[in-house]
Amino acid sequence: PQREAYNYADEGMRAFEADQYCNELILGGFDDWRVPTISELRSITAGFPGTETGGACPVVDGNITYANAAFQLSCFNIAEGVTGNGPGDNGCYLKPGFTGTCDKPDPYSGGHPLEHVALETPSDTDIWRSVLMFENGSVLFNHACTGVDVRCVRDDNGSPVVDCVESASCDPGTIKSCECSGFGDRPDGTQTCNDAGDCWGSCECTRSVIDTSVNTECYAGDEFYDQAAILTANISLPQGDTINYDPAVVAAFLYECPTVDTPMPARPPDGGSWENQIIDPGKPPYSIPIRGITYYRENLIEGRYCLLIQMSQQNIMPPIPKSGDYYYWDPTQGIDFSLDCGTITVDPQAVDVTLVKIVMPSL
Repeated sequence: PQREAYNYADEGMRAFEADQYCNELILGGFDDWRVPTISELRSITAGFPGTETGGACPVVDGNITYANAAFQLSCFNIAEGVTGNGPGDNGCYLKPGFTGTCDKPDPYSGGHPLEHVALETPSDTDIWRSVLMFENGSVLFNHACTGVDVRCVRDDNGSPVVDCVESASCDPGTIKSCECSGFGDRPDGTQTCNDAGDCWGSCECTRSVIDTSVNTECYAGDEFYDQAAILTANISLPQGDTINYDPAVVAAFLYECPTVDTPMPARPPDGGSWENQIIDPGKPPYSIPIRGITYYRENLIEGRYCLLIQMSQQNIMPPIPKSGDYYYWDPTQGIDFSLDCGTITVDPQAVDVTLVKIVMPSL
């Protein structure tokens, strides 16, 4: 079942929270729920052949590095007009018979819906988790601190909990509250009177109190936000350039500077928070403040960082560029974030950036 499937006020949870939620879930008379594997999620998606079972996307377990997964175009359904136009329930990329939603907004991802988390991490790091995006069928790894949705699963050979836990006369279908075990002062669950009216069923528990000590970095919150040094990026088009579209998003982030001249990175940023994805920004010029902090605000950054800016016609995930988009990436022009007498400083404090137009080769 999908957690809080039709609750659009739900902002999702972190990956480790999803693990705990499924492990503590008691639903349908069963208490052996767990987070699915990415292959299990792929077995219920439909509408994008690349990520259906047996599809070309190689992310089927954790035996792949993050970098290798990030460049697999077979995993990404990024054509125009595909989002929310799947063959399944509510336009999701789901097989017939599966219900739910795929458009609950992720507060950390600039307007993108919550991704559905799976069990695996890539083979070279544990800070990423595999996810499936049911709004378009794409599969990728994303940061473990990102907001996610979850569909808990269980194995067929599991055993149900006891059907009758309290023999008593009751009105069939009547519901009463019951105490749930788990971490902390867990909210109460519900028991239902059976059809015979002579017994209360097992306590169904669908809410949890999250044990944030499992991953304290994801909950740093604003602890470092106000301490972070601020770089201001003043962004413009080349002289004489004009655009005939309204950009869907402009994003400005920081990456550790490479030791050699390399193409712009195709991975999540090392610095700059989620506020640096600006939706419907209007036409340039822009002036964007970028804090020297990691994306989920779990740490300050220190060292030499390079600036990557993308101005895109589509707000898609992952943000693969198309002709007519603009970008800036110069790995030779570093910005220094350093610790000076207990204070993080940035040098320079402002940069003027001229974007470069992307022209994709004709096929």
